Amino acid sequence: MKLILSFFIFLVTLSCSSLRPESVIGEFINFPNPFQSETEFTTFSLKLNSTNIDNAYINILNEDGGLISRLHLNINNTNAMEAQVNWRGLSDEGNYLPTGVYIAELKVVDANGFIEITKIKTLIK
Repeated sequence: MKLILSFFIFLVTLSCSSLRPESVIGEFINFPNPFQSETEFTTFSLKLNSTNIDNAYINILNEDGGLISRLHLNINNTNAMEAQVNWRGLSDEGNYLPTGVYIAELKVVDANGFIEITKIKTLIK
């Protein structure tokens, strides 16, 4: 019992320690939301709290979590702390998506290999 308690205290201490990086994602929004995919596009905009980024992309997912499209962001420039990308509501195959709620999942990987993920919903009307 003492060993289990010691291990639990170690895990709690580790999860609260300085080994855990601060958030690199400052803001992640899209506008307009909702939008009509066949006549307009939505713009995903993000602001970062770091310039030490190796990779960033947005996965567009259906409500079941299935990957529909991947949007790459060009932010691995040492001065880039903001990025925008337009999405027309198309799948990677080039098909317009039907009306519905979609999840935009932003993944940012910093130079230390830490991955941060945040999600927002977008609506195609």
